[in-house]
Amino acid sequence: LGVNRMLPFADLALLPFFMIWCVAPHRGNLFRALLIGLVIMGLILFISTDLAPLFRETGEMAGLSFPEGYGEVSSLDAGSHVVPWLLLKVISPFYGFD
Repeated sequence: LGVNRMLPFADLALLPFFMIWCVAPHRGNLFRALLIGLVIMGLILFISTDLAPLFRETGEMAGLSFPEGYGEVSSLDAGSHVVPWLLLKVISPFYGFD
């Protein structure tokens, strides 16, 4: 897993929905929720960055065209799905996903 190369733009509206899952278990303790939220957001950014090449390849297969020099495409929502990402990591050596 590499470093974060993702700059969220349109997905910034999702941040409160990610943070609510940090506040609820800590019964409103905002300090603990913020600490856990920072860790979770870091993981979401790393997973989103890791999935970016697959997102771009899928977009190209669907007929989307990207300008020359355009980076990778990803989403914070994709990074929030940890279990499918783990499954992808398990099966990727067998199917050649990278």
